[in-house]
Amino acid sequence: MTKLSAAFFILLLLSQMSVAADDLVHRKIVFTTIAKTMQAPVIDGRLNDIVWQDATRLDNFLLTAGDHGKPATRQTAVRLLYDGTHLYVAFRCEEPNVAGIKTSSKITDDLDILYDDRVEVFLDLDHNHRSYIELAVNTAGVQFDQRCYNRLHGSKTCDMDPSFNLFWRAKTFVGPDYWNAEIAIDVTSLGLDAIEAGMTWGLNLARVRQPDVEKGDEFFKRQPGGEAEYSAWAPVKDYIRETISNFHAPLQFGDAVFGDPGFAVRELAFRSALYAFGPVGYPSLYGWNPLLIDLDLHDAALHQLEVDLRVEPETVKAWSHSEVVDVGDGAIHTRYFIPENQENKIVLRLLDPTTKKQLYRTSYIEIAPPFIEFNLYSLYTRRLKAVEPVAFKLLTDAETRNSSHLELRFKNPRNGVLIQQVDIADLSSADDFTPVFDTAALRRLPGGVYAIQCLLKDEQGNLRAEFTQRLTKFDPDLPQKFSVVDGEYSYGGVSSRAIQIRYPFPARFVFWRDASYIPIWDCDQAAMTNEFIECWGAGNQGCNEPMQDRERRYSRVELLEQSPVRVVVHWRYALSDPHYMIYRNEWVDEYYTMYADGVGVRQVNLWPNSDTRHEMMEVLLAKPPMVHTEQMYDDLFATLANLKGEVHSNKGFTGNKKFYKEFLRSDDDFIIEVHFRDRMHPFTVFSFRDELLPGVTRDHVTA
Repeated sequence: MTKLSAAFFILLLLSQMSVAADDLVHRKIVFTTIAKTMQAPVIDGRLNDIVWQDATRLDNFLLTAGDHGKPATRQTAVRLLYDGTHLYVAFRCEEPNVAGIKTSSKITDDLDILYDDRVEVFLDLDHNHRSYIELAVNTAGVQFDQRCYNRLHGSKTCDMDPSFNLFWRAKTFVGPDYWNAEIAIDVTSLGLDAIEAGMTWGLNLARVRQPDVEKGDEFFKRQPGGEAEYSAWAPVKDYIRETISNFHAPLQFGDAVFGDPGFAVRELAFRSALYAFGPVGYPSLYGWNPLLIDLDLHDAALHQLEVDLRVEPETVKAWSHSEVVDVGDGAIHTRYFIPENQENKIVLRLLDPTTKKQLYRTSYIEIAPPFIEFNLYSLYTRRLKAVEPVAFKLLTDAETRNSSHLELRFKNPRNGVLIQQVDIADLSSADDFTPVFDTAALRRLPGGVYAIQCLLKDEQGNLRAEFTQRLTKFDPDLPQKFSVVDGEYSYGGVSSRAIQIRYPFPARFVFWRDASYIPIWDCDQAAMTNEFIECWGAGNQGCNEPMQDRERRYSRVELLEQSPVRVVVHWRYALSDPHYMIYRNEWVDEYYTMYADGVGVRQVNLWPNSDTRHEMMEVLLAKPPMVHTEQMYDDLFATLANLKGEVHSNKGFTGNKKFYKEFLRSDDDFIIEVHFRDRMHPFTVFSFRDELLPGVTRDHVTA
């Protein structure tokens, strides 16, 4: 018996963001220095070595779940030291109920340490806010370590490798109302020769106290239950859903500098994009971007610093600059140059201007959009009346824009034929959409894949940046009859194999290889799917669904039947996580019987081996690139109705989730319709009637 989610969410793929010049994301920095020791402490868990008296002290742990950011009720104190080859960390944890301490793990690298009372150390050695190491030790001294990678903060998925091991020692001691953990980390096992003053690591120190939490209890909860507390030195707020607070948010780790640079970094402000079901924030753009550094100076002799900036894209177009600046008021105003779109690593170092020794270092990896954005809606509509022309605007700063000219070439990428070319010398007003190309001629082109090659050049004609925007223009000619095609299919400029069910009207039902064969309604390059089976696993598994199967290791489709009146397709997939681990060996068989009138039936066979919640249906929408959301959907873009005639339309169901949840409990049978603008409206009929699907209710589904 598995639980069924009755909520329906609309996911819209957001269009590219353009930003004003003064839009910055202000990052408050949790900062510490780490004191050096000439004598290593004895690692025995008792913390009575005299060297700990001169250690860096971090005493105020804050809650990361529940009352986020408030001081923890049961406090934790940490001491930090380093020598040439080791980082030493000492935890002292207040615990009034030592008899209730939760310790179940007995062997090294046991994933079930997740359910134990424990302390954790997170180390981002490159300080790139993405790649890091997690160390955990429970009260019995059992150790766990793994390497982690969180590419996009807010993406809800974090790659973890428990097979990774390093050389570190940990000993614990349990007292009458506290427990200690004493840790020594050998950095040579991390590939470093030694620790040097001025090295800066991303760091977090965390504690889990969960005396009344049993295995699996806290999944899907964001509030701790009973006496449980989750706290850390840097109060991270992770986006990973599997545990109440698993601290995996490297973007919010603190900054730890070995030695004393004479200042603390309080804040960095720059353009930046976060990702929580789509981009939010203000991404760094091609060209010049501002950077503000706010320092807390405590060395009276410190008047100047050398600011060394470097931007490292994926190619060889690196940019670097160094300058000596006055820091009398602690504020530094500077800027950096993004040389191309995609990923760019922004590296900031603060140096002693006399000795050139590094005092501080940090880096952030920014995903910059292309330097150009288009409005291509006129190529994605069947409307014969006038629509907005094909237009472009530049996503860059005025200085770069005014010293450049632009060449645009509309081409057929299959044969290289140039269809139209436009050269634009004056880009002073190109920060807003500017019409380009003969739109009427482009609309007469046959359906297929096209590309716009974009060349940005300087005043001497040297290439500054290049980008190619691909698009799929739908075929204006409709099929003559109902049929099925197993062959090449294109969406958004990307082509690969698909099973396409074609109709003599402007819609097709597609099982596309590049979407892991997830079935979609394609209404002239506006797509909708009713999703698939999805569940959330324990520990490191995360979300389990066919979307995670990017290599299509388990997702398969086969055409079972085709005739003039119906087509039957079988889709099999596994509930896979991002590492291709199959949750509890759970698989799904789905059968789609599609009829010539555009109506079809979805039959779902879930083969469960757990009682976790499985989501059965979710309306997901996708639009082609360079088309804005409001161009693709009516103002009221979806309607939910029951068969009694009660109808509710909205711009989105997520804004009134409670109302729609109650509405879904008011009846047995429902229809949801998506209002694509100037297109056919796909709809779905679903029911909670037991006589139609025995055992299927709002709360349970049986195999």
